[in-house]
Order: sequence, then structure tokens, then C-alpha cells
Amino acid sequence: KIHQCFVERSNVDAIEAITDMLTISRSYESNQKVLQQIDETIGKAVNEVGSIR
Repeated sequence: KIHQCFVERSNVDAIEAITDMLTISRSYESNQKVLQQIDETIGKAVNEVGSIR
């Protein structure tokens, strides 16, 4: 039911939601860096295996 002159009270704690989003964003960035390092390592391994000594 909608009432005039009442402030809506959301069930979401904005500060907690922002903190959670920052934590998730930092975790994503860390995982992305790890995957880039793994990709570089695999790339080096492939090039070394394929090279003639």
C-alpha cells in the first residue's frame, strides 16, 4: 500500500552493499592478474618447447 508523505525504507544497507561490491571488484582484479600471469607462463612454455636448441 502506498501512503503520501512516507519515506520508503529499503531492505538494503547501502554501505554494506558498496563495501561488498568493492571487495568483489578487488577479488576480480586479483583473479584477472593471476590468469594473465598463467597465460604468459604458458605462452613462454609453448615458445620454448617449439624452439630449436
